[in-house]
Amino acid sequence: MIDIFLRISWLVKFWSCRLLFIAGWVANLSLGEGRGQSHLIYPVIPPENINWVRLTTITQDQQGYIWLGGMGLYRFDGHRYTAYLHDPTNPNSLGGDKAEVVYCDRQGYVWIGLMGEGLDRFDPATGTFKHYRHNPRNSTSLSHDEVTTILEDKKGHLWIGTHGGLNRMDRRTGQFTRYQHNPSNPTSLSNDQVRVLYEDRNEVIWIGTGSEWGQTSVNAGGLNKFDPVSKTFMRFFHQADNPSSLADNKVRAIYEDSRGTFWVGTYGDGLHTMDRKRGHFTRYPYDAKRPDRLSRPFLKNKAAREPDGVSFIQEDSKGDIWIGAYKNGLNRYDPVLRQVQHMEAQPGQANSFQENGPWAFFTSADGVHWVSTFDGGLYRIVPTQSTIGFTHLGTTAHAFWQDRSGKLWIGTATGLQYQDRITGAGGWFKHNPAQPTNLGSDDVREVYQDRKGTIWIGTKGAGLNRYDSTTQTFYQFPHSRKDIPSLITDNVHVIREDRYGKLWLGTTQGLDEFDPATGHFIHHQHNPLDSTTLSDNGIPILLEDHTGTLWAGGYFKGGVNRYNHATRSFRRYLPGLRVTGMVEDHQGIIWVSGVGGLFRYDRSTDHFQPAFPTDLNKPTNITSVQLDTDNGLWISDLSGILNFIPNRNIVNRYGHLQGVNGRTMWEFSGYKAPDGQIFFGDRMGYYAFYPNRIQHRVRLAKTVITHIRVNGQTAQPSANPQDGSKQRFVHPLKLAYNQNDLSFGFTYMDYQSPETNRHQFKLDGFDQRWHVAGPDHLASYLHVPPGTYTFRVRGANSDGPWVEQQLGIIIQPPWWETTWFRLTSLMGLLLLTIFSIRRYTHTKLKRQKADLQRVLKVQEEERQRLAADLHDDLGGTLATIKGQLEMRAYATNGLQNPINLLEKAIRDLRLISHNLMPPEFRKLGLTEILREAIQRLDGSSPTRFLFVTFGEECRLDPENELIIYRIAIELVTNALKHAQASAITVQLLFHPKYLSLMIEDNGRGNRTKENQLDGLGLRNVRSRANYLNAELLVDAGINGTTITLTVPNGQPAENYAK
Repeated sequence: MIDIFLRISWLVKFWSCRLLFIAGWVANLSLGEGRGQSHLIYPVIPPENINWVRLTTITQDQQGYIWLGGMGLYRFDGHRYTAYLHDPTNPNSLGGDKAEVVYCDRQGYVWIGLMGEGLDRFDPATGTFKHYRHNPRNSTSLSHDEVTTILEDKKGHLWIGTHGGLNRMDRRTGQFTRYQHNPSNPTSLSNDQVRVLYEDRNEVIWIGTGSEWGQTSVNAGGLNKFDPVSKTFMRFFHQADNPSSLADNKVRAIYEDSRGTFWVGTYGDGLHTMDRKRGHFTRYPYDAKRPDRLSRPFLKNKAAREPDGVSFIQEDSKGDIWIGAYKNGLNRYDPVLRQVQHMEAQPGQANSFQENGPWAFFTSADGVHWVSTFDGGLYRIVPTQSTIGFTHLGTTAHAFWQDRSGKLWIGTATGLQYQDRITGAGGWFKHNPAQPTNLGSDDVREVYQDRKGTIWIGTKGAGLNRYDSTTQTFYQFPHSRKDIPSLITDNVHVIREDRYGKLWLGTTQGLDEFDPATGHFIHHQHNPLDSTTLSDNGIPILLEDHTGTLWAGGYFKGGVNRYNHATRSFRRYLPGLRVTGMVEDHQGIIWVSGVGGLFRYDRSTDHFQPAFPTDLNKPTNITSVQLDTDNGLWISDLSGILNFIPNRNIVNRYGHLQGVNGRTMWEFSGYKAPDGQIFFGDRMGYYAFYPNRIQHRVRLAKTVITHIRVNGQTAQPSANPQDGSKQRFVHPLKLAYNQNDLSFGFTYMDYQSPETNRHQFKLDGFDQRWHVAGPDHLASYLHVPPGTYTFRVRGANSDGPWVEQQLGIIIQPPWWETTWFRLTSLMGLLLLTIFSIRRYTHTKLKRQKADLQRVLKVQEEERQRLAADLHDDLGGTLATIKGQLEMRAYATNGLQNPINLLEKAIRDLRLISHNLMPPEFRKLGLTEILREAIQRLDGSSPTRFLFVTFGEECRLDPENELIIYRIAIELVTNALKHAQASAITVQLLFHPKYLSLMIEDNGRGNRTKENQLDGLGLRNVRSRANYLNAELLVDAGINGTTITLTVPNGQPAENYAK
């Protein structure tokens, strides 16, 4: 009877658990399906030195900067603010205190409409403001200084709405064409209080007028359609008896969505769509009984004179319509489902509005919605997409396993759960102390099915459990101190079967080898004195690779262990790494994850290497790793879930924007089911997804160099960049040699999650590697030497690739290090060297010439003295001797022969004396003296002489003529002595610029050059020729010898005579 009662009791509990699970599963399923697209709301907190009071306008320029207008103008890059404030003493500052509207045109200019101070144009390239003001005496000036709205149409015309009518600006002249209300003209603007301008897809300009702040009468305002041909307006007003008219005349919002629906928002309960062909309006009033129906946010508690109406209408990238109201939050309307989601302030709660009253709305290029409120708040609304499903269990999911029947087993902190993956039916197994055959502990850490189909459960506190599917009972293998071959501890974290049928159990006290057939355990534990034992007793990870090798990961003291079955020993790797996961991919590569990162095993070197390149967004605190069917790795870490594609070095990250909370992930919990679905455990449930069904959408934004400081001074962007942008710096940036202290500011303009944006920078030509940027987003370089560099900065969001920006920099060297100076200096040095050599040579030649001149002068003086002595002394003596001998000649006939010899000696002596210094030389000149000398030689020698002259005689300096004469006599004498010639010809040729002396003989030719050049006579001839700067040529041939002397710079004889 008791047994029957217990069985009934057990069945009730069993089916109760199943029903509870099914209900929970269905609830979770519907919850997961209902999540879809959601949004995260983040307040944007300005720094303490910025007080914008109320932001009335938000926009974005081509570079990606967010511009905010309120009490001042502000530029925001996701990291830092730049304020542009009014300074009465500085004309190049914002023209007024209150920026009502900010507009960025296609040319890169920023236009600011001021409330009371007209229109400003800011040029980001030069940092200058240009002011446009209303002038009562100039009808082409701005019609009013209270500017409320600005629009650049598709044709490039700039329209400005004011509290004094509509203006169209001529950018070339800076003049304005006014369109104002005329009570007597029904085709004029309906009201001068212009609040909104809009251009639809048909390029029609729409103007909303009327002020909700009491600046116009109750019924004043209206919607206007501009006709550019007739310059007239078609008006649309509220009509009390016409429900197809506007609900109110004060028009504040106009928008045409992607479906072509034309929306109009007015004061009061004034949300409309318009049929522009018929001019009919459809109103969407608030219905308290159906608050989920389309309407503007309803103002619950309206105070006196408090505005009540639509402040903006906008559409997001998914086609949802966002509707703001002054004092009651924000509505998001889904046109497909026709559902409205109302967002209102929840003061004190995180990720929510802290005040109502959305005033301005803008969607930036990355899909982030920016909302400012009437009370001064600014918020980022970030859309999220739940691409990875989450199942809420209300407890920690430790382990997963799908058995052969398709049943999914989940080990949790509160029991063992199972479910049919097709039908969703399932239940729980809980520990019951009164039932010895039930689950030994509710803290289930591992579930595993061996090749025989047996389900094994590892628990904390109850050791190893074996499940009997027939009786649905459990058999426990607890730790027992009495039974020596029992389990080493009751804490089992991982179970794996090897190819020999042995079960390996990773515990908190070591690794157990279990034989299910005998029930015996063999313990493997860490021994600090033996390096071939386990590196750690805490073993949460086991893997048998394709070779049958068993790998064990340690957790407490860390490290990877490879088991050798033959020697029953371990080899250790990665000491100190807290291992959290281990998988083998399709190529046989083993991947190990841990608190220190991800590592891959290289079988060729038998070592583990870091898996991530240094430039990737690599995870460090990894909690688990799994492999998908395409050989991609899925990794859980504190930031979420990552997909790493090793062969492409790509990391895709799924974090809070995709509904994943990495900080609650459970370690060692990764699992891949047979059909490829991947599971990761969490402290409150688990994530499950099919990798091939996830469509990763990469968000790309711009990396921008926000500012450059050179020697502490801010450099301005380029005024005329090639792409028309107004905020690009000159490329390359040219600096002087002493402008070498550089600082670069930069940012990656992704506003979805700016705190996870990453930045790296490098100065090519200076840096060897990339540097990770700090939170200040700055890169500073001091004392950069002259040269050519490229500053490179790259940014990325949490799951996107790098986006790079580059800027060329040329630091010019000082003038004394420039190429032109070095070349000029080298040329100067070369010229100086040449000049010095020439001067040295000239001086040397001059000195040699002077020395030669002195020698020749001394020789000439000696010749003259010798000639005189020979002629006067020796000649006289010989003549006296001859006379005395002749007086005695009559006494004897034997003296006649000596007398004849003595007479010949006297003639030779006189000839030598004459040749040494002809007495008539200065009077007769070179030609006649040389002719006379040749004639004497011809008369006294058997050799026939011929003297020839040609040209007009040019007289030289007497001293030079004497040298030429000496050369001629020396050469003729040399020919007589050595040539054995029968004829000698002497030619004296006069040219305008030179004189030539040519001596030819027909004597013995081929006299060796050595005899010619080394003889004393010819050396004397060469010395004399060098003195004259003359050219001496010797041609010794077979038929005789020709010697030519060419002397430059002859002068006409008459010039010499003068």
